[in-house]
Amino acid sequence: MSLKNEIENFEKLNVLGTGSSGTVYLVKHKDTHSLYAMKVIKKTNSAYSNSKILTEYNILLNSAHPFISKLFSHFQSETEIFMIMPYCAGGDFYHFLHKQYLNCIKEEETCYYASCVLLALEYLHSNGIIYRDLKPENILVQADGHIILTDFDLSVCTKDRVIPHIFKKPYSHTCGIVAEPNIVMNGEVGTPEYFAPEIINHKPYTCIIDWWSYGVLIYEMLYGHTPFKACDCKTIYKLIDECHIDFPHESPLGIKLSHKVKNLIKKLLMHNPEKRLGYEGGATEIKDHPFFKHIHFQLLRSQIPPIIPIINNIL
Repeated sequence: MSLKNEIENFEKLNVLGTGSSGTVYLVKHKDTHSLYAMKVIKKTNSAYSNSKILTEYNILLNSAHPFISKLFSHFQSETEIFMIMPYCAGGDFYHFLHKQYLNCIKEEETCYYASCVLLALEYLHSNGIIYRDLKPENILVQADGHIILTDFDLSVCTKDRVIPHIFKKPYSHTCGIVAEPNIVMNGEVGTPEYFAPEIINHKPYTCIIDWWSYGVLIYEMLYGHTPFKACDCKTIYKLIDECHIDFPHESPLGIKLSHKVKNLIKKLLMHNPEKRLGYEGGATEIKDHPFFKHIHFQLLRSQIPPIIPIINNIL
Protein backbone atom coordinates (compact mmCIF):
# COMPACT_ATOMS: atom_id res chain seq x y z
CA MET A 1 0.00 0.00 0.00
CA SER A 2 1.31 3.41 -0.97
CA LEU A 3 0.29 6.46 1.06
CA LYS A 4 1.53 10.01 0.85
CA ASN A 5 3.94 10.24 3.74
CA GLU A 6 3.01 13.61 5.18
CA ILE A 7 0.98 14.46 8.26
CA GLU A 8 -0.92 17.00 6.17
CA ASN A 9 -2.47 14.13 4.20
CA PHE A 10 -4.28 12.80 7.27
CA GLU A 11 -7.19 14.30 9.18
CA LYS A 12 -7.37 13.46 12.87
CA LEU A 13 -10.88 12.38 13.88
CA ASN A 14 -10.72 10.87 17.38
CA VAL A 15 -8.31 9.61 20.01
CA LEU A 16 -8.43 5.81 20.08
CA GLY A 17 -6.09 5.32 23.01
CA THR A 18 -3.19 6.71 24.99
CA GLY A 19 -0.34 4.71 26.47
CA SER A 20 3.20 5.04 27.73
CA SER A 21 4.62 4.81 24.22
CA GLY A 22 2.33 7.31 22.52
CA THR A 23 -1.17 8.30 21.45
CA VAL A 24 -3.21 6.47 18.81
CA TYR A 25 -5.61 8.51 16.67
CA LEU A 26 -8.34 7.55 14.25
CA VAL A 27 -7.40 9.38 11.05
CA LYS A 28 -8.81 9.73 7.55
CA HIS A 29 -6.61 9.95 4.49
CA LYS A 30 -7.66 13.08 2.64
CA ASP A 31 -7.16 11.61 -0.83
CA THR A 32 -8.59 8.11 -0.41
CA HIS A 33 -10.98 8.86 2.51
CA SER A 34 -9.87 5.56 4.04
CA LEU A 35 -9.67 5.23 7.82
CA TYR A 36 -6.47 4.27 9.64
CA ALA A 37 -5.01 4.17 13.14
CA MET A 38 -2.10 6.60 13.49
CA LYS A 39 0.29 6.11 16.39
CA VAL A 40 2.11 9.30 17.36
CA ILE A 41 5.29 8.91 19.40
CA LYS A 42 7.23 11.85 20.78
CA LYS A 43 10.96 11.71 20.15
CA THR A 44 13.19 11.60 23.22
CA ASN A 45 16.89 11.43 23.99
CA SER A 46 16.41 8.14 25.82
CA ALA A 47 18.25 5.18 24.30
CA TYR A 48 15.71 2.84 25.94
CA SER A 49 12.75 4.68 24.37
CA ASN A 50 14.43 4.73 20.97
CA SER A 51 15.09 1.01 21.23
CA LYS A 52 11.40 0.33 21.99
CA ILE A 53 10.31 2.45 19.01
CA LEU A 54 12.72 0.68 16.69
CA THR A 55 11.61 -2.75 17.93
CA GLU A 56 7.94 -2.01 17.33
CA TYR A 57 8.69 -0.44 13.94
CA ASN A 58 10.68 -3.47 12.76
CA ILE A 59 8.06 -5.97 13.94
CA LEU A 60 5.18 -4.09 12.29
CA LEU A 61 7.15 -3.52 9.10
CA ASN A 62 8.31 -7.11 8.67
CA SER A 63 5.32 -9.09 9.95
CA ALA A 64 3.04 -10.75 7.44
CA HIS A 65 0.38 -12.65 9.37
CA PRO A 66 -3.42 -12.37 9.37
CA PHE A 67 -3.58 -12.07 13.18
CA ILE A 68 -0.83 -9.47 13.59
CA SER A 69 -1.07 -5.74 12.91
CA LYS A 70 0.95 -4.27 10.07
CA LEU A 71 2.59 -0.98 9.17
CA PHE A 72 1.12 0.74 6.10
CA SER A 73 3.28 3.83 6.22
CA HIS A 74 5.50 5.87 8.51
CA PHE A 75 7.03 9.35 8.61
CA GLN A 76 8.38 11.83 11.12
CA SER A 77 8.68 15.47 12.05
CA GLU A 78 11.36 17.16 14.13
CA THR A 79 9.59 16.14 17.35
CA GLU A 80 7.34 13.14 16.54
CA ILE A 81 7.22 9.81 14.77
CA PHE A 82 4.02 8.71 12.99
CA MET A 83 3.01 5.12 12.24
CA ILE A 84 0.00 4.38 10.03
CA MET A 85 -1.65 1.05 10.87
CA PRO A 86 -5.00 -0.71 10.28
CA TYR A 87 -8.02 0.78 12.00
CA CYS A 88 -9.94 -1.87 13.93
CA ALA A 89 -13.50 -0.63 14.31
CA GLY A 90 -14.36 -3.21 16.98
CA GLY A 91 -11.94 -1.62 19.45
CA ASP A 92 -9.69 -3.56 21.78
CA PHE A 93 -10.51 -7.03 23.06
CA TYR A 94 -10.80 -5.87 26.67
CA HIS A 95 -13.72 -3.58 25.88
CA PHE A 96 -15.05 -6.18 23.45
CA LEU A 97 -15.22 -8.71 26.31
CA HIS A 98 -16.79 -6.18 28.65
CA LYS A 99 -19.56 -5.54 26.14
CA GLN A 100 -20.56 -9.20 26.42
CA TYR A 101 -23.00 -10.38 29.06
CA LEU A 102 -21.18 -10.65 32.41
CA ASN A 103 -17.91 -9.64 30.69
CA CYS A 104 -17.12 -13.14 29.44
CA ILE A 105 -17.76 -15.50 26.53
CA LYS A 106 -18.67 -19.14 26.03
CA GLU A 107 -16.13 -21.94 25.90
CA GLU A 108 -16.50 -22.56 22.15
CA GLU A 109 -16.04 -18.83 21.50
CA THR A 110 -13.01 -18.79 23.77
CA CYS A 111 -11.54 -21.70 21.82
CA TYR A 112 -11.82 -19.75 18.57
CA TYR A 113 -10.15 -16.57 19.84
CA ALA A 114 -7.52 -18.52 21.79
CA SER A 115 -6.67 -20.39 18.58
CA CYS A 116 -6.15 -17.13 16.68
CA VAL A 117 -3.89 -15.73 19.40
CA LEU A 118 -1.97 -19.00 19.50
CA LEU A 119 -1.19 -18.73 15.78
CA ALA A 120 -0.06 -15.13 16.22
CA LEU A 121 2.29 -16.05 19.08
CA GLU A 122 3.59 -19.03 17.11
CA TYR A 123 4.47 -16.70 14.22
CA LEU A 124 6.21 -14.22 16.50
CA HIS A 125 8.22 -16.90 18.28
CA SER A 126 9.25 -18.56 15.02
CA ASN A 127 10.61 -15.18 13.92
CA GLY A 128 12.60 -14.70 17.11
CA ILE A 129 10.14 -12.33 18.83
CA ILE A 130 9.00 -12.65 22.46
CA TYR A 131 5.82 -10.61 22.91
CA ARG A 132 6.01 -9.96 26.70
CA ASP A 133 2.74 -8.03 27.03
CA LEU A 134 -0.12 -10.31 26.03
CA LYS A 135 -3.42 -8.98 27.42
CA PRO A 136 -6.87 -8.14 26.00
CA GLU A 137 -5.98 -4.44 25.65
CA ASN A 138 -3.28 -5.38 23.12
CA ILE A 139 -5.64 -7.39 20.94
CA LEU A 140 -7.75 -5.44 18.45
CA VAL A 141 -11.08 -6.47 16.95
CA GLN A 142 -11.67 -5.73 13.28
CA ALA A 143 -15.07 -4.76 11.89
CA ASP A 144 -15.61 -8.31 10.60
CA GLY A 145 -14.87 -9.78 14.06
CA HIS A 146 -11.36 -11.07 13.38
CA ILE A 147 -8.63 -10.14 15.84
CA ILE A 148 -5.02 -8.95 15.52
CA LEU A 149 -2.19 -8.47 18.00
CA THR A 150 -0.72 -4.98 18.32
CA ASP A 151 1.62 -2.93 20.58
CA PHE A 152 5.09 -4.44 20.29
CA ASP A 153 7.11 -1.80 22.12
CA LEU A 154 7.82 -4.20 25.01
CA SER A 155 8.75 -7.09 22.74
CA VAL A 156 12.25 -8.51 22.45
CA CYS A 157 13.80 -9.76 19.22
CA THR A 158 16.65 -12.23 19.16
CA LYS A 159 19.54 -11.54 16.79
CA ASP A 160 20.04 -15.24 16.22
CA ARG A 161 18.14 -17.23 13.63
CA VAL A 162 15.47 -19.47 15.15
CA ILE A 163 16.33 -23.08 14.34
CA PRO A 164 13.29 -25.36 13.82
CA HIS A 165 13.42 -28.88 15.18
CA ILE A 166 11.20 -31.94 15.22
CA PHE A 167 9.12 -32.53 18.33
CA LYS A 168 6.98 -35.49 19.34
CA LYS A 169 3.60 -34.17 20.45
CA PRO A 170 2.51 -35.26 23.94
CA TYR A 171 -1.15 -35.99 23.20
CA SER A 172 -1.38 -37.27 19.62
CA HIS A 173 2.15 -38.78 19.74
CA THR A 174 2.77 -37.56 16.19
CA CYS A 175 5.70 -35.43 15.11
CA GLY A 176 5.58 -31.68 14.54
CA ILE A 177 7.94 -28.79 13.86
CA VAL A 178 8.89 -26.42 16.67
CA ALA A 179 10.60 -23.03 16.23
CA GLU A 180 11.07 -21.15 19.51
CA PRO A 181 13.59 -18.33 20.14
CA ASN A 182 16.56 -19.20 22.29
CA ILE A 183 17.00 -16.04 24.35
CA VAL A 184 17.18 -15.40 28.09
CA MET A 185 15.91 -12.07 29.45
CA ASN A 186 15.61 -10.13 32.69
CA GLY A 187 13.42 -7.27 33.82
CA GLU A 188 9.94 -6.67 35.19
CA VAL A 189 8.27 -5.81 31.90
CA GLY A 190 4.60 -6.13 31.04
CA THR A 191 1.37 -5.95 33.04
CA PRO A 192 1.34 -7.32 36.62
CA GLU A 193 -1.78 -9.53 36.37
CA TYR A 194 -0.18 -11.34 33.42
CA PHE A 195 3.34 -11.67 34.88
CA ALA A 196 4.79 -15.16 35.07
CA PRO A 197 6.23 -16.21 38.48
CA GLU A 198 9.78 -16.06 37.18
CA ILE A 199 9.32 -12.35 36.41
CA ILE A 200 8.07 -11.37 39.86
CA ASN A 201 10.82 -13.48 41.46
CA HIS A 202 13.43 -11.57 39.43
CA LYS A 203 14.75 -14.69 37.74
CA PRO A 204 16.04 -14.91 34.17
CA TYR A 205 13.21 -15.95 31.85
CA THR A 206 12.57 -17.10 28.30
CA CYS A 207 9.76 -16.96 25.73
CA ILE A 208 7.82 -19.38 27.97
CA ILE A 209 6.47 -16.30 29.78
CA ASP A 210 4.21 -15.71 26.76
CA TRP A 211 2.54 -19.08 27.35
CA TRP A 212 1.83 -18.16 30.98
CA SER A 213 0.16 -14.91 29.87
CA TYR A 214 -1.73 -16.92 27.27
CA GLY A 215 -3.18 -19.11 30.04
CA VAL A 216 -4.24 -16.00 31.97
CA LEU A 217 -5.94 -14.65 28.86
CA ILE A 218 -7.94 -17.86 28.32
CA TYR A 219 -9.10 -17.81 31.94
CA GLU A 220 -10.13 -14.16 31.57
CA MET A 221 -12.22 -14.88 28.48
CA LEU A 222 -14.14 -17.57 30.38
CA TYR A 223 -14.57 -15.88 33.76
CA GLY A 224 -14.50 -12.15 32.99
CA HIS A 225 -11.41 -11.47 35.12
CA THR A 226 -7.87 -12.78 35.51
CA PRO A 227 -7.15 -15.57 38.03
CA PHE A 228 -4.84 -13.25 39.97
CA LYS A 229 -6.92 -10.09 40.15
CA ALA A 230 -6.35 -7.89 43.22
CA CYS A 231 -6.38 -4.24 44.21
CA ASP A 232 -2.60 -3.82 44.49
CA CYS A 233 0.56 -5.25 42.93
CA LYS A 234 1.83 -6.79 46.16
CA THR A 235 -1.30 -8.94 46.48
CA ILE A 236 -1.25 -9.80 42.78
CA TYR A 237 2.35 -10.99 43.07
CA LYS A 238 1.50 -13.06 46.14
CA LEU A 239 -1.39 -14.76 44.30
CA ILE A 240 0.81 -15.47 41.28
CA ASP A 241 3.63 -16.87 43.37
CA GLU A 242 1.25 -19.11 45.30
CA CYS A 243 -0.21 -20.10 41.93
CA HIS A 244 -3.60 -20.89 43.40
CA ILE A 245 -6.20 -20.88 40.64
CA ASP A 246 -9.86 -20.91 41.55
CA PHE A 247 -12.07 -22.76 39.07
CA PRO A 248 -15.73 -22.15 39.92
CA HIS A 249 -17.99 -25.07 39.01
CA GLU A 250 -19.65 -22.90 36.37
CA SER A 251 -18.67 -19.84 34.39
CA PRO A 252 -20.50 -16.59 35.22
CA LEU A 253 -22.84 -17.49 32.36
CA GLY A 254 -24.04 -20.49 34.39
CA ILE A 255 -22.39 -22.93 32.00
CA LYS A 256 -20.30 -25.85 33.23
CA LEU A 257 -16.80 -25.67 31.76
CA SER A 258 -15.14 -28.74 30.32
CA HIS A 259 -12.30 -30.62 31.94
CA LYS A 260 -10.29 -29.95 28.78
CA VAL A 261 -10.22 -26.18 29.09
CA LYS A 262 -9.52 -26.31 32.84
CA ASN A 263 -6.67 -28.74 32.22
CA LEU A 264 -5.25 -26.49 29.49
CA ILE A 265 -5.24 -23.48 31.81
CA LYS A 266 -3.64 -25.49 34.62
CA LYS A 267 -0.93 -26.76 32.27
CA LEU A 268 -0.20 -23.23 31.01
CA LEU A 269 -0.15 -21.77 34.54
CA MET A 270 2.46 -24.08 35.98
CA HIS A 271 4.69 -22.20 38.44
CA ASN A 272 7.79 -24.06 37.26
CA PRO A 273 8.41 -22.91 33.65
CA GLU A 274 10.08 -26.22 32.80
CA LYS A 275 6.80 -28.01 33.55
CA ARG A 276 4.65 -25.45 31.74
CA LEU A 277 2.82 -26.48 28.57
CA GLY A 278 4.80 -25.08 25.66
CA TYR A 279 8.20 -25.36 27.35
CA GLU A 280 9.32 -28.28 25.20
CA GLY A 281 7.28 -27.82 22.06
CA GLY A 282 6.03 -24.25 21.96
CA ALA A 283 2.81 -23.64 20.05
CA THR A 284 3.05 -27.10 18.46
CA GLU A 285 2.73 -28.67 21.90
CA ILE A 286 -0.18 -26.40 22.87
CA LYS A 287 -2.08 -26.96 19.62
CA ASP A 288 -1.90 -30.68 20.32
CA HIS A 289 -3.87 -30.29 23.57
CA PRO A 290 -7.33 -31.94 23.43
CA PHE A 291 -9.02 -28.55 23.90
CA PHE A 292 -8.03 -27.68 20.32
CA LYS A 293 -8.86 -31.10 18.86
CA HIS A 294 -11.59 -29.81 16.55
CA ILE A 295 -9.83 -26.62 15.47
CA HIS A 296 -8.61 -26.42 11.86
CA PHE A 297 -5.85 -23.90 12.41
CA GLN A 298 -5.11 -23.42 8.73
CA LEU A 299 -8.70 -22.32 8.09
CA LEU A 300 -9.18 -19.90 11.01
CA ARG A 301 -8.81 -16.68 9.01
CA SER A 302 -11.42 -17.81 6.48
CA GLN A 303 -13.97 -18.66 9.19
CA ILE A 304 -16.65 -16.25 10.33
CA PRO A 305 -15.84 -15.24 13.92
CA PRO A 306 -18.38 -16.31 16.55
CA ILE A 307 -19.11 -12.70 17.58
CA ILE A 308 -19.40 -9.79 15.16
CA PRO A 309 -18.95 -6.43 16.92
CA ILE A 310 -21.64 -3.78 16.78
CA ILE A 311 -19.99 -0.77 15.16
CA ASN A 312 -21.31 2.59 16.25
CA ASN A 313 -21.08 5.68 14.07
CA ILE A 314 -17.51 6.86 14.58
CA LEU A 315 -17.67 10.15 12.70
